[in-house]
Amino acid sequence: MKPSLVCCLNGLTDEARSRLSREHKCGKDPRSLAEAIVDEVEKDGFEGRLHPWERVALEFLVFTQGDRPIPEGETSGRPSVLSPSRFRTALVLLRRRGLLFRLRNRPAGWLLWCPREVRRAYSRSRIGEAPKEREVPEEIEDADPARGIWNPLFQFAVQLEREGIPLTREGNVPLTVERKLAVELNMDEESFSESRWERETGSPAVRLAAGFTKRLGILQKEGGRWVPRSNRLHRWLCLAWDARIEELFCLTRDFLLEDRPRWDGLWWQMERCQGGWFRFRETCLGWLALSGGAGKLPFFAEEVERRWLRPLQAMGWVERAKHRGETFWRWLPWAPPVGGDFPEMKGYVKPDFEILVPPFLPLHRRFLLALFADCMGEDQYITYELNADSVRRGAEKGISPEEMLQLLEEISGYPAPENVAVTLRRWAGDLPVLEEVWLLREPKACGRWVSEEDRTAWNLDPVGDGIYLVPSNRVKEVEKRLAEKGVSILQREEKDSWWEDLKEGERGEGEQEEVAPVDGRDPSPEEAVPGFQQLPKLWTSGMRRYHPSTLRELLNRAVSMELDVLHSSGKGEPDRFTPTKIVPDGEGWKVRGRDPSGKKRHLPMEAFAEVQLLAPWHDLI
Repeated sequence: MKPSLVCCLNGLTDEARSRLSREHKCGKDPRSLAEAIVDEVEKDGFEGRLHPWERVALEFLVFTQGDRPIPEGETSGRPSVLSPSRFRTALVLLRRRGLLFRLRNRPAGWLLWCPREVRRAYSRSRIGEAPKEREVPEEIEDADPARGIWNPLFQFAVQLEREGIPLTREGNVPLTVERKLAVELNMDEESFSESRWERETGSPAVRLAAGFTKRLGILQKEGGRWVPRSNRLHRWLCLAWDARIEELFCLTRDFLLEDRPRWDGLWWQMERCQGGWFRFRETCLGWLALSGGAGKLPFFAEEVERRWLRPLQAMGWVERAKHRGETFWRWLPWAPPVGGDFPEMKGYVKPDFEILVPPFLPLHRRFLLALFADCMGEDQYITYELNADSVRRGAEKGISPEEMLQLLEEISGYPAPENVAVTLRRWAGDLPVLEEVWLLREPKACGRWVSEEDRTAWNLDPVGDGIYLVPSNRVKEVEKRLAEKGVSILQREEKDSWWEDLKEGERGEGEQEEVAPVDGRDPSPEEAVPGFQQLPKLWTSGMRRYHPSTLRELLNRAVSMELDVLHSSGKGEPDRFTPTKIVPDGEGWKVRGRDPSGKKRHLPMEAFAEVQLLAPWHDLI
């Protein structure tokens, strides 16, 4: 769980929010507080108002920890200039500022989480102006607008709706089915060779589509198959294009950051690259300069290109090109960082039964088309084909010929060619139809299945040419007798025509002000070292000499509680030290640890003639 700043603030107690609202001079509702906190972080001089420990800890959270929470009590990856106790104290101080939150990690334990809004605000205050575009590379091929990530997800959803996807006992897609699916998805699988979707076996494209649809709530397992959750699928199909693309873009970001959470700042740096082509090395360098890894640039840029840039290109978010030996990149026009541009295009219905569909046709209308036409490929337009089997498939789903022709007219703006309309009606009308109103209707084009003897035996009342009223007590008998003649019955139930209620324009669920499972209390600095108050007062109240056995006990307690000590050999000023281990040294002992700068030191026991355990919050006074 990675809740927003608003959700985290919503989980605080009223008392904690009231204190924050007084400090920021704003309302105490979560949204007002979130805006005030972000504004404060972006103001000039913000870092000067932080305690030095807070500043180091916040830099670590933003530029090193990135998009992942810290298990409470975990100090192994902390900045070396802060001892464990000072680091934990700094985290408590950041919690008091509303920049960090303590989340319950079910089933047990706690996590510390710095929301994305805080990280972005701090990055903006440190980095300044957005990167500027560079010269345009030569001979760049135009991007294909039909190959966005929504297209393979759409094809995957169509397969789920038609017949589901079978699974083995182990829960995997059978190899033959997976190969067929990979062809249908039509993605450049080589681009995922070093991404999170690549495994020793199996199709990365199928794995990606399954992961996205599961995260969208569309995919579910039922009876040994993958099938769709109809309500979630219909919701996704009806989203407005900008809302759908925003949702998929955020999912892409989340998937990539789950694989490389430390690159969170790099993703933000990429989002700021707007308006044209950029040198990829410069994009990476802009982030490495802040995170302290500029010397790793050549290797780092190559790794990011393999793990992020190539998959982003295959998913239709970026365009990538080589120019004078360097990699250049830019966001494609519909990507959210550049505003989302969706070209308006009309489609075509050709006399040879091909349908050319524009890339941004409302997706719920394209889904209806896919129920009675077969997708043949993607180029600038998406090509579908009408044939007898596909139209019959649509009729069995309950789509009438008039509904099919109406959709074709929507796509092209004109009525379908006459030969297409006539043939489509014939293909859709080659089955007798038992409708919900219990009318038995025989198609005129295919002869008669109901003889005069049948009409008399089944007590059918003719209400038109080839149309009979079926008594409710005779429905099963009619079905059985026609089946014995080898005639399939199509029962058309109007309630199954769910596409009639689908309308484009939904904005998605939007941000909900949920209550994140945070520790809502106002924390105190003393919480940084649990159990400190139970230590002997002599150990914490001042510098003293101790018996060797008591001294070892005191230092061992400092090691176990990750505390700093003030020590002196009896000569000169006392020094600060963070012991990490006490080891034998001949007939005596040595203390391993770090000095205030974070440098490793080994000190003899004689250096601890006088000692005091330090409470880190005393340095805040």
